[in-house]
Amino acid sequence: MARGKNKNILKNIFCFKGKKSTKTGFCDYCKSAIRGKNLYLLIFVVVFLGIFVFLRNWFIVATVNYQPITRFTIDRELEKQLGEQILDTQITEILIHQEAKRKNIKVTNEEIQEKVKEIEDQLAAQSQDLDNILATQKQTRKDLEKDLRNQIIVEKLVSEDIEVTDEEIGEFFEKNKSFFEENTTLEDNKENVKEILLQEKMGNKFQSWLDDLKKNAKINHFVTF
Repeated sequence: MARGKNKNILKNIFCFKGKKSTKTGFCDYCKSAIRGKNLYLLIFVVVFLGIFVFLRNWFIVATVNYQPITRFTIDRELEKQLGEQILDTQITEILIHQEAKRKNIKVTNEEIQEKVKEIEDQLAAQSQDLDNILATQKQTRKDLEKDLRNQIIVEKLVSEDIEVTDEEIGEFFEKNKSFFEENTTLEDNKENVKEILLQEKMGNKFQSWLDDLKKNAKINHFVTF
């Protein structure tokens, strides 16, 4: 009797907002609150599961017999293998853009599209399509345009003091006549030869130029790969 009495006392303590139900011992207010809490709990569970499903690919990249392979594991392995190379690329890109800003060197969209057109024409001559080539390399036109922008910036920075003389053009043409079309003259190929020699000289100068840039920059490494 004492236990049953205590139970009724507890019900009376918690059910003070309305009339008690004869079946449950809880008032209408409490029953409504309980139903509301259950509804909120259900909504929370559904939302949580929805977020988990939506974000699952952010954390799990594959499963093997239900054992997950996490994105963190992949990132860690890639960092071990390519971390130093990627970091060096990022440092180089930042230094190039900083130097271009310092010298007020800019690249227009027209310059980039001109380069894209040159590449498209070269590939078309070989019965190839630029978009297909990019797709096989898991690249997009946006990626290509970014690379071309950096290339043009470097060309403008490095080619400042580079000259190609007529003597160098003539000498190159004579040594490499077999690579040009038959019955073509030096005058027909002068611009192409000049561009080849210019690119060669810029390539030779670039590494020493970049080494000097890195030497004079304040680069702090906080992680060793």
